[in-house]
Amino acid sequence: MRRSTIALASVLMTLAACNQAAPPASEPAGAIHSPSVNDAAIFFPTWSSDSRPTALVGGTLVARRGCLFLRTGTSHALALWEEGYSYVDRQLLDPAGQPVARVGDAIHGGGGYASDWGHAQQLVGEKIPTRCRPKGAEPFLLIYDVEHGASS
Repeated sequence: MRRSTIALASVLMTLAACNQAAPPASEPAGAIHSPSVNDAAIFFPTWSSDSRPTALVGGTLVARRGCLFLRTGTSHALALWEEGYSYVDRQLLDPAGQPVARVGDAIHGGGGYASDWGHAQQLVGEKIPTRCRPKGAEPFLLIYDVEHGASS
């Protein structure tokens, strides 16, 4: 009985160790990606509008707490993506399904920063989770025509 208990405990410990997800080796240095949250659990809000803000926005694509942010310096803003964009395997895909960037890459595009969460929820048509609401003066941004790399 004691041998079978030890053997069972050993098997369970091995299975538990194998189940621990390590960050992927391909994860860029400095990227923030929670290995406990899979891509299917990432909140990826999209919006559709007849008019677009005309500012230039950009930053580093960051996945954190199940949300996608753009990081500039030490601040983070939740990205609201123009309808057609998607996120699969830690990659941002354009409306044609082509990869634009991976988590940790710099991106830029047209858009604008804002702070009215009520307006943001109206644009995306759903409640924005509290975990995706960074503190700050302009905690979210609209983005479209996304390109890889920092703006010039």
